[in-house]
Amino acid sequence: MWKFTGACFRYLWYILRHKYFVLIECWKEHLIWRGITHDLSKFRPSEFFNYAMHFYGKDLGLDSDSVLSRFNCSWLRHIHRNPHHWQHYILVEVKGDLGVNTNIQPMSYDDTLEMICDWKAMSRAFNNEVVDWYTKNKHKILLHTMTRRWVHAKLGLAMPTVETHVKCASYQSVPARRRAQKMPGDKHVTVDFQQAEERTPRDAYIEDLLNGAPEEVRKEVMKHWDGQGDVLKFPPDGAPIEAWTPLQKEVHSYVMQFINDGYG
Repeated sequence: MWKFTGACFRYLWYILRHKYFVLIECWKEHLIWRGITHDLSKFRPSEFFNYAMHFYGKDLGLDSDSVLSRFNCSWLRHIHRNPHHWQHYILVEVKGDLGVNTNIQPMSYDDTLEMICDWKAMSRAFNNEVVDWYTKNKHKILLHTMTRRWVHAKLGLAMPTVETHVKCASYQSVPARRRAQKMPGDKHVTVDFQQAEERTPRDAYIEDLLNGAPEEVRKEVMKHWDGQGDVLKFPPDGAPIEAWTPLQKEVHSYVMQFINDGYG
């Protein structure tokens, strides 16, 4: 009982500390209410206890598979309750006999800003730089082309050179006043959304995507990029994902990224 209580209090302290850091970052972006209400759903019993057991209940002797299963359910609830998570905008569509299609929707402007504030708060807590974290993990973060341009603008990164051919809910859905405007709190960053409609070379896209990737990963990804790999049967031996090597998993995340960006 004492260990359970201790796990809950440790997780409560983690939430409060994280919310404090998020509030600081949201204050800079003039998103005060967002900073106050950020991640409030984590206090709900359907999320709180499963999170506490997953992160701080290692000494309770609970079945690890059961703890992970309950945590995954709570995580799923969390991302659907909180639209500042990019996973909230992933639409999984069943295409009959054709399988499953992942449809990435553009995030709203305020949700994107809150997401970045969340990332900065996490970086503050773990003593790392948000730009370094994003550069290392961007191939695992599925974002609509428009949203990724917002993110790169706010983080001061070079604009992703993406050949955009999905116009349905991107440019036209952005209010005219936000298609080319200065972001709140930024005096020097201007985001020109009209640029997202321009077509740029495929070579520039893959070069940007693989920036910083290990050489062995780059070689394997380029096989699929050049049409030499069978993405539908990836890995080639058809092994279940649990049996994939770390290299196979990383290559697969890159491959799925350029497929979702329309290059598959």
